[in-house]
Amino acid sequence: MRAIVYVPVVAEAMLNDFEYRGSAAFKAELERLAVLGASWAAALLAYQALLLRPDGTRDTARAIALCEHPAARADAFAQYILAWALLLEPKPEDAFAMLNKSALQQFPPAILDGAAFFMRGWGVAKGADDRVLKSLALGEQVGHRATLLIRCHVYRTGRLGMFKRLLGYMLTPVGTLMYAAGGLLSPFSAQVFLFRKTTTVDAFGFWDPGKKEWMWPG
Repeated sequence: MRAIVYVPVVAEAMLNDFEYRGSAAFKAELERLAVLGASWAAALLAYQALLLRPDGTRDTARAIALCEHPAARADAFAQYILAWALLLEPKPEDAFAMLNKSALQQFPPAILDGAAFFMRGWGVAKGADDRVLKSLALGEQVGHRATLLIRCHVYRTGRLGMFKRLLGYMLTPVGTLMYAAGGLLSPFSAQVFLFRKTTTVDAFGFWDPGKKEWMWPG
């Protein structure tokens, strides 16, 4: 794949195999596994549905449909993706409740994204700086590699004072390098994965050795 995507350890061997068989074969296998009840496969398909297409659209309805049952079975990955799908609907209160369920299971992306939800007031009272900082502290505890980068973003807003703002600018290159290194070393880890609204569908691409080009599931 071309970007950081969470893939559970149990599925990494399959991913390595299908990388050389093409994106269409990989997606077909994900669809089959999702029908059979593999929560991670449904969540991965839902993630792909949420990515921006070239025309600027995304399929939130499909993402919700794919994640509802796995999330009800308490799959943290599905709950996290469902939270973002609900936010994009937009149903911010439901999104925050679902993100919290995932975070309570110690899913690193959900814990760290709590900072964004609290900072922007998505489904929760805006401006709760103590809860933003708590989310960042918990992100560090679970080892998410983007924690320093997100902390710098919070600091650079100036909401925590001028000193923290300057510190945020100073440490941003360090945070960027730490996150990039984590992505290179463990691109499928929950400690580096984060959903971002600006991520496009080409993040889900595979190199097709026959056509010698990047291919993306339709």
